[in-house]
Amino acid sequence: MNKRKVWIFLQDYGGILALIVAITATLGSLYFSEVAGFVPCTLCWYQRILMYPLTLVTLVGIIRQDEALPFYVLPFSLIGMGVSGYHVLIQNGVFSHPATCTVGVPCSLRYVNYLGFITIPVLALTAFTLITAVMIATHRAFSHEFWDEGNDAEDMTKRHTSSESQAKLYKWGRISGIVLLLIVLAALIAFRDDEPAENISSTAAPAGLAAGKVLFQEITLGDAPGCVACHSLEPETVIVGPSMANIASQAAVRVPGQSAEAYLQQAIVNPDAHVVDGFTAGVMYQNYEEALTKEQINALVAFLLTLE
Repeated sequence: MNKRKVWIFLQDYGGILALIVAITATLGSLYFSEVAGFVPCTLCWYQRILMYPLTLVTLVGIIRQDEALPFYVLPFSLIGMGVSGYHVLIQNGVFSHPATCTVGVPCSLRYVNYLGFITIPVLALTAFTLITAVMIATHRAFSHEFWDEGNDAEDMTKRHTSSESQAKLYKWGRISGIVLLLIVLAALIAFRDDEPAENISSTAAPAGLAAGKVLFQEITLGDAPGCVACHSLEPETVIVGPSMANIASQAAVRVPGQSAEAYLQQAIVNPDAHVVDGFTAGVMYQNYEEALTKEQINALVAFLLTLE
């Protein structure tokens, strides 16, 4: 395929390619939050704010056959690349946990880790990058500097004088495909499981040591981050907060006159009461007393007391 055919293809299908990527990214993010039950962090929400409008903006540009479509899309996709790239760097430890991520799910949390490096922010960065690349190429395809005089100019004239019926058929074909994708999205949301069996925020969660271990290993506790999202069980391994290895022995001596059980209870319901040296107050989620039942908190403490 020579250069001319590539530019012609981008003029015809560049917007559609960008739309397919935007819809795929939107459906993927909705699957992670609405089906898999992953609670979006603050930076994830910023990326959603930038990605979701691209489906409508690109759709309108395609329907109107607007050659200026790249100028509407690129501000969203370029900023999205920046936010996603920053998020990837946070997850890989290049930047520390930002203040915007200290409430709710931490931005350093990795819900998925395909092939050892593909996380949700990496997927978002890939989508924004693909949209950006396609839109830049599409803009260049519409630029006259890439067309020679003579045959190429004649070919362009012929392409833009195609019959009205063909143009209408092409337009409605695109709309039909988009409607089909939106139907798939609606079905995905309509048939999701609203009450997953493993919803550990239920007051019916069993108490005891076994229940505490299960609670600790959950990525999310209702709308709150789970313990394992921020605390490792490996010695000297820091995710966001300190490691929980040997926490029972440490809790027994950390505050003079306070038992290990009392210290751990307080650390869950009032995490800023005693902040471990080297860590910052306000980073840990502050509302576990509301997010968890008293039985669940007791179960977590019972499990932590076994980590000597």
